Amino acid sequence: MNSDLRRSFYVPLMDRFKAVRLDLDVSAARAEIWRWLREVAAQLKHSTVADTLPHLTQEAVAADISLSEFLESVLKTEVSARQPWQRTTISKLASFPAFKSLDSFDFSAATRTHFING
Repeated sequence: MNSDLRRSFYVPLMDRFKAVRLDLDVSAARAEIWRWLREVAAQLKHSTVADTLPHLTQEAVAADISLSEFLESVLKTEVSARQPWQRTTISKLASFPAFKSLDSFDFSAATRTHFING
């Protein structure tokens, strides 16, 4: 376990458990980490993280990945869920009159004068 995680999470958690005379085992630690991650995700309004956390946690335990790899998978899941929403929102904010693609562009009507004269 890395020293920052030990100092900022594990030691305070151990102290809380000792104060109420409970033993901190692996399942209790995982439950506390999961509760804490859900709480942080809610504060940051990361709804996808909160919804997919049980699945991602099970995958991480099964694959025996490191904490940094787990965090990377959580953040990538949130980013990939937000991208379509961000594109839609940015397009709406740009106030484009209509969605247009290059398939509907009339290249024959475009002049080359600008490109030639620079």
